[in-house]
Amino acid sequence: MTKYPKNSQVFFSVNNLDEITFDVVSFALQNGYKYFHFAEKETNMPEFKRALANYFTDNKTIDREDYFFQCVLSNEDIESNQTRNAITRITKELDEINYVDAMLIERPTLNFDWCLKAWYELKVHQEWGVIKHIGVANFNKDEIMTLWNESGVKPACNFIEFNLRNQRWDRVTFCQEQGIHVTAYGIFHKAYS
Repeated sequence: MTKYPKNSQVFFSVNNLDEITFDVVSFALQNGYKYFHFAEKETNMPEFKRALANYFTDNKTIDREDYFFQCVLSNEDIESNQTRNAITRITKELDEINYVDAMLIERPTLNFDWCLKAWYELKVHQEWGVIKHIGVANFNKDEIMTLWNESGVKPACNFIEFNLRNQRWDRVTFCQEQGIHVTAYGIFHKAYS
């Protein structure tokens, strides 16, 4: 896919599945899921990779372009100046899919210069073609504008928590006005607690 999925699409989260990752991801693929979200630090990457490899090997007529894989780059890697290593590790772990559709900065760091360094590294990998889109998660308007103004590169996406108790209409409106795709997480998980 060359564009972000339409707003009506639901991302299948691969996080925190542990030993059932292979079975759950295989089931999701076999049942038509095409949009996957994962955070390397929260995903059983060997089992995720195995499920993808099996599916794409067993289904050679399937077009990789019909699937969208979005990954969150951890602040742990960003703050320890390991962004390049993390991107390389993630893309090598998922070599079956040839590239990652989107890679996002997890959240603003306490020292925003770390975000800028990570952003420049993401931009380089995007130019190399191993990442198609670069974006952010949990950034507000000012943080997005700082990143954008400093780098000259607008985020493709802002991945934000959004639910009945945590409505971020200011972020949604700003992103829509700027042509930045908004993806929500946690839509139901706090609604009834």
